[in-house]
Amino acid sequence: MPLPGQAGDAVSAPEYRWRPFRRLVVAVTCFGLAACGGNSFRPEPLESVDFQSRAQTRSEGDLAVRAAVPGPDETLRLFGVPLYERGVQPVWLEVENRGPVRVRLAPTGIDPDYFSPVEVAYIHRGGFSGQARAAMESYYHDAAMARFIEPGGKESGFVFTNARLGTKAFNVDLFGADKHDYSFTFFIDVPGFIPDHAEVDFAGLYTEDRITDLDEAGLRAGLENLPRFTTDAAGNAPSEPVNVIFIGHGSDLRAALLRSGWQETAAKSELSESPASESRYLFGRRADALLRKARGKNDRNELAIWLAPMRVDGRPVWLAQVIHRLPGLFGILSQDPDIDEAQYYLLQSLWYGQSLAQMAWRAAVEPVPVSESVLGFKYNGYFTLGYQLVIWPSGDPVSLLEVVRLRWDRVMKR
Repeated sequence: MPLPGQAGDAVSAPEYRWRPFRRLVVAVTCFGLAACGGNSFRPEPLESVDFQSRAQTRSEGDLAVRAAVPGPDETLRLFGVPLYERGVQPVWLEVENRGPVRVRLAPTGIDPDYFSPVEVAYIHRGGFSGQARAAMESYYHDAAMARFIEPGGKESGFVFTNARLGTKAFNVDLFGADKHDYSFTFFIDVPGFIPDHAEVDFAGLYTEDRITDLDEAGLRAGLENLPRFTTDAAGNAPSEPVNVIFIGHGSDLRAALLRSGWQETAAKSELSESPASESRYLFGRRADALLRKARGKNDRNELAIWLAPMRVDGRPVWLAQVIHRLPGLFGILSQDPDIDEAQYYLLQSLWYGQSLAQMAWRAAVEPVPVSESVLGFKYNGYFTLGYQLVIWPSGDPVSLLEVVRLRWDRVMKR
């Protein structure tokens, strides 16, 4: 085909020189039409979306806080755009101040990386007319939670947080003009998400005659009877060591992990198909619960948990395995061979999350030095000092300085 301006080209030279200008005019015209004739912004009224019926309430002194988290479908109706798809999750608050001084809300307690209302509107501006964008900004600004609650006043509104499916765990921190501070902790289930552990019948896993009941004095001896390695589905080929033991009620364990930033996984999710659940079995089954905590853009820690047939002073015993997964070739996650590092990370996350009541170290398996790294049945090499981390989680916040460390076994230096 002849190039423009060559023999046989039907376009004259002057006309060809004007073509880029015509394209620019067409582009500007189309942009203007889009700005004037784009989508309209039509959120539904707040009272027409029934999410506040699920609100939880916390009170202390003269303050009362209600909180609720609308799900993806409810959020679409409330804000006119699918906020969850862009990683934004609104948290609704209502604060009543019956005291004599003004209090201030610190949104960073809910999410240190929360979004401003105008930022949320900016993220979702595409496809809307200029008038609609202005309406969106105004609407989101007016819907945001107030920073100050006057004496005898009540304020309500939204804080725009990073989206997190599953149970939403957050603190509402309020500071009074009299230098008093208040912190209210919430654990709120988000509609449209079913965590894997919700489908487990924990009460039916074991009959009473299979459960061993111990007191604190008999705990260490009783732990000797529990498995120390996970296996494959057939119960053969020992894999990595069981490097964590939890002692506590399920509600306290869940609250402790959520407060510390561990995230539940959905039933039948992509994560549930990962080697942490498919390839590791205890008591003849896959993990009863699988949680994760991101450590970077692609790597994460994974925590698999099994209910054991044992109780200590009425509190269930849970066996767990925590591992660190790193990005490998073709996007496939590989396992960090230093399994003790993931163990320490779990301990620190619970400690800093004020979720640790007491802990102990227990020598459980033979140490494996780096030079003799053992291969599990999935060919994941690992090395370890051989200790189990025994944790008593707390459902209520515990100061970092109040954690009790039991003097069981002395951990050798690495």
